[in-house]
Amino acid sequence: MTRATFSLALAVVILLLAGCTPMPVTEQPATQAPAQQPATATEAPAEPTAEPVTQAEITASPAQPAALPAAEAQVVNIVWEWSDLVETLPASQSVVPDPQNYTLTFLPDGTVSIKADCNMVGGTYTLDSGLLAIQLGPSTMAFCGEQSLDQQYLALLGQADAASMAGERLFLHLAGDAGQMGFDDGGAPEASSTESPGTASGLRSAAGMIQPQQVSIDTQGLPYSWQANLVPATPYDASQPPGPMGLPQHIEINFGVTDPSDKQPGDPVMYIIPVDAYEQMWDDAGNPSVTKTITGVYSWTVALQSPPPTSGLPALPVEQITGANDLAVQIGRAVSDADSASKSGYRFVGRWAQDANPVTAESRLWYTYQGFTNDGQYLVSFWYPVTTAELSKQADMTAAEMDKFNSDPQAYIKAQAEMLNALPPSDWQPDLTQLDELVGSLRIDGMTATGLQGTVWQWTGTSWYERTESGYVLKQNPIADPAQYEVVYGPDGTLEVKADCPEGHGIFDNRASGAYTYDGGMVGSVRVQMGPTTMAECGPASRSQELINSLMAAQDYRVQPGGSQLQLNMPAGGPVLHFQGTGPAPVQ
Repeated sequence: MTRATFSLALAVVILLLAGCTPMPVTEQPATQAPAQQPATATEAPAEPTAEPVTQAEITASPAQPAALPAAEAQVVNIVWEWSDLVETLPASQSVVPDPQNYTLTFLPDGTVSIKADCNMVGGTYTLDSGLLAIQLGPSTMAFCGEQSLDQQYLALLGQADAASMAGERLFLHLAGDAGQMGFDDGGAPEASSTESPGTASGLRSAAGMIQPQQVSIDTQGLPYSWQANLVPATPYDASQPPGPMGLPQHIEINFGVTDPSDKQPGDPVMYIIPVDAYEQMWDDAGNPSVTKTITGVYSWTVALQSPPPTSGLPALPVEQITGANDLAVQIGRAVSDADSASKSGYRFVGRWAQDANPVTAESRLWYTYQGFTNDGQYLVSFWYPVTTAELSKQADMTAAEMDKFNSDPQAYIKAQAEMLNALPPSDWQPDLTQLDELVGSLRIDGMTATGLQGTVWQWTGTSWYERTESGYVLKQNPIADPAQYEVVYGPDGTLEVKADCPEGHGIFDNRASGAYTYDGGMVGSVRVQMGPTTMAECGPASRSQELINSLMAAQDYRVQPGGSQLQLNMPAGGPVLHFQGTGPAPVQ
C-alpha cells in the first residue's frame, strides 16, 4: 500500500528526540579550500561544478581529521549509518536517533541498498572524484510511524551531489550548499542486506538478476550432474548464419558440464531468462520476433489448444533451434507442486529442421518445456534429448516407406506424429514423466508461490466486449486515479485493499481486508472472501464498491510476461480488471 506522506521538520524532530541545541555553522574563509571540493563536516558545503573534485586536502576543524573527496573503493561494501545532519538554512546541527535504522550501502556493481527505518530501498549511484549522484529505485512502502524520518532520509539522499571522507566517517553534501549528512561505519553488510527490494521477498540480487546459488533442481535419477551458472549477455547479432541471436544475462543449468562454454549441441540445458531484458534487446535491434514468440509461449501457457497441432509450437531461445518446428507431439503440462518455481507452462516433444526429413531414430528430438517463473519475470526453457524404440533407423526404412515420404512428406510426418502421440510416456527414453518431474522440481529461493503475491497492484481500468450490429467491439473504462485503488495479495493468504477516498476529501482512505485462495503460478484460479471494510461514501464518481465486488467475483488471474501487469477475469465472459504493478508489497 502507498503510505501517507508526512511532512516533518527534520532538524526540529531530531533535536526534540536527542535533546540537542541548534548550533551555527562555522563558515571558513574562501582561501582555505578550493570551491570545487566537498566541505568539512562542520562547514557549509560548496556546490560542486562539472569538473571533478581534486584530491587536495580540505581544511577541517581541530577536532576532526581533514576531509578528502571520497573514492568508490573507500565506501563500497560498508553499511553506513546516518548519524547527524548539518543544515545551512536555518543554520543547525542535529543528531539522528537510532542511526542503525537509516543505513546506506554502496555496492561494487553500481547499485545501492538503503534501509529507511522499516523500509528497504534499492537504486543506483555514480561516484567520480568525489562527485556523487544517487538514483532511488524500487522500495517497500510500509508506514513506519509518525516519528519516522524515512521520507526525509530518502529525500536528502536524492539531493546529495558530493561525498567526502574524514577519518572513518562519510559525509554526503547536499546540492545548493543546503548542508551535509554524516555517516558512521556500521561494518560489512550481511548477505541479505545487499539484496534489492525488486520483489518483497528480496529475490533479486543488487544487480537485478537471480543468482545461481538461489537455484536448485532434482534430476530424478537421470545420469547427469547439474550446475547452475550466471551467463553474461551476448549482444544481438544478425550477421552470421543461421540467423539472429542474442541473449541478456541469464541463468543456465548445465547438465554433465560445469562450464557453459563446454556445452555441446546435444546436451541438456535449462535457461532462466529475464523476459523484459530479452524483449528489449531484440526490440531495440528492430526485430520483434522474440516479443512475438514470448506472446505465443504465454498463450500456450494460459491454455493448450484442442485438438493440438503437430508442428509450429513457439519456443525460445533461438540458440537451441536449427530450423522450423516441423514435429510437435506429446503436448501437455509438466508436473509441479506447491514449492515449484515454474508452475505455469507446457511441454512437448519436438523437432526443428531446415527442410523435410523422415522421422527416424536419428532425428534429434527434444523434450521441450516452455514456461515462466511464478512471478512472470523469467522465461524458463528446458531442453532434454529423447528418443523411442518405436522409431526405426533411416537405413532400415523400406522402399514403400521411402516412397510414402517422397510422394507427400507432410502427410508422412503427420502420420508419424499420430503414432508418436499414441505412445505412453514410459515408451520414451527417458520417461517423459521423469522429465516432467525434473521441471517441477525447479526451486528458486525467494520466488513467490503465485504471481499475485509480492506486488502492490493499482487498478488501471476495466475492459469488456460489447456486441454491436457489426460484431463485438472492445470497450474500456479507465480509472482516473489508479493510486486510489490498490490491492496487495499477502503470502499468508490475506488480502489488503485501498478503495478510494483521496486526500482532501475529508475522510480517510477506504480500507478493506479479506482472505484469498489460489491455484497456479503465473496464471491460475483465485477466490476471495472479504472481511472488515471501511466503506465510507467517496462521492458519485467513486468506483470503490465496484472494485470490492469484482475482487470477490473474479475466478481466475493472469500475470503478463515480465510480471508487471495483472488481469482478473470475471466468470461467464464478464469484464476483465486490469492492474499495474507499482512496486514490491510490504514485507509481512
